Amino acid sequence: MKRCLEKKLYHIRRSLLPEVLSLNCRKLLFAARLLSRGRVAVPVFRSSSPNMTFVLPSRAGRRKLYAIDTDPDLFARAYALFEGGILPRRFPADAPYVCAEWVAGRPLTAAPDAEQARVLAALLAQIHSRRPENCPVRFAHLDRLNRRFDENTRALPADGAARALALRDRIRRAYDRVAASLPLACVHPDMIAGNVLLRDGAPVVFDNEFLSAGAGKEFDVINSMYSLAPEVREAFLAAYGREAPLEHFHRYRELWEDLHTFKRLSRAMRFRNRSGILDVVRLLSP
Repeated sequence: MKRCLEKKLYHIRRSLLPEVLSLNCRKLLFAARLLSRGRVAVPVFRSSSPNMTFVLPSRAGRRKLYAIDTDPDLFARAYALFEGGILPRRFPADAPYVCAEWVAGRPLTAAPDAEQARVLAALLAQIHSRRPENCPVRFAHLDRLNRRFDENTRALPADGAARALALRDRIRRAYDRVAASLPLACVHPDMIAGNVLLRDGAPVVFDNEFLSAGAGKEFDVINSMYSLAPEVREAFLAAYGREAPLEHFHRYRELWEDLHTFKRLSRAMRFRNRSGILDVVRLLSP
């Protein structure tokens, strides 16, 4: 009961943060602009995921409209490789927005942990098996995390700032050192069970705002792994390894572990989650 109350209070506090309030105001303005053009867009307000997401009612059924957080051209080229299969069909929309079919189905989170691990491993292996032409030798998600970290350094506690900055610099040096040797592929750093629905038994990924391509698919693996229950994480790695190589994942495991920690820290800093920041900082070596 106490944990449930603390979680509700946390989401209430976060919904009042200037960044989230500003985002929600932009949602309302965007909805009003569409309404003035004769279209209806219902903003989705979720403090646990404060992104630019809307529901568009239409004669053909509901559609989802959301803003992407990556390069629009690279997103479109990567998305096209999987559209109509594991990714929903799209409809015309102005960048940086994507209009996609509304997916209905059984949430993967309702499935047993072992099934979640198996499905996520198969989805990731499929995403990583393709890459668009002119794929960049960079990892856009790392650049995004660096930018968010640099924008929110004031949220760091005085006694942990040096350790957090050292983590950021260590990741930058390590990634730059190995980037040229990493395989290029489509990447999806938000491949978690909460973003997957089972439609007629087949998995469909409905939350794709971070879809991109570049060098760094190994981070997808560790991010998905840690999103699962501890007892099925090794099974997830084994299932993925049967579909795709894990050579660079194991060779540079320390880098991917650091990057996962850095993601947790950057997210906590962005939403001024002091307890989350302290939890991560305590894990860092003094």
